Amino acid sequence: PGIASESEERAPRLRERRIMLSRGAVGASMRTFTKNVSRRSFSSGQHPSLCMLTDDEAMLKDAVARFAQEQVAPHVMAMDEEKLMKPEIIKAMFENGFMGIETSEEMGGANMSFTSAVLAIEELAKVDPSVSVCCDVQNTLVNNLFRFYANDDVKGRFMPRLATDTLGAFCLSESGSGSDAFALKTRAEDKGDHYLLNGSKMWITNGGEADIFI
Repeated sequence: PGIASESEERAPRLRERRIMLSRGAVGASMRTFTKNVSRRSFSSGQHPSLCMLTDDEAMLKDAVARFAQEQVAPHVMAMDEEKLMKPEIIKAMFENGFMGIETSEEMGGANMSFTSAVLAIEELAKVDPSVSVCCDVQNTLVNNLFRFYANDDVKGRFMPRLATDTLGAFCLSESGSGSDAFALKTRAEDKGDHYLLNGSKMWITNGGEADIFI
């Protein structure tokens, strides 16, 4: 009975979301169905199979797939030939809510699950892996480092920007080390009233487009 009543209560809301999605209003529908979305929750209190998606995750998957086909696919060849990421695509990913998927609503994000972020990354990768990696680094590296490790002041200054209009980059690789973090030579030197970053970085994903660097 509890599950049935919950399904009946959710039905009008889900129908409204599906109608918006079917009209092709990707941006508007993302803003609608990501608002007030909780993380994965089920009445039984048990974890579902990993192959089961919530209604919101399924709709996000469809929205990103349509976005990739309509707004990314037409530019893939040109971006490969020019070796440049089209700024309009990055802007569109922000406008559609794809760059702050796990970020809280208070910080301007969608407040969805990690699974949702993975689904968005996968759907973009089916059309253009480069665009997918741009979205991946933003959501799973840059945003999550702020979410998990930053204090409230730093979160408040950077996370709203990262969710709405500013690309970030995760600066790991150096000339003498790739993913081997223990071999890094760059250091943050304490100068009393500030830190001095001393070192160099190479091959940084999003480096040419980002304005926030970790």
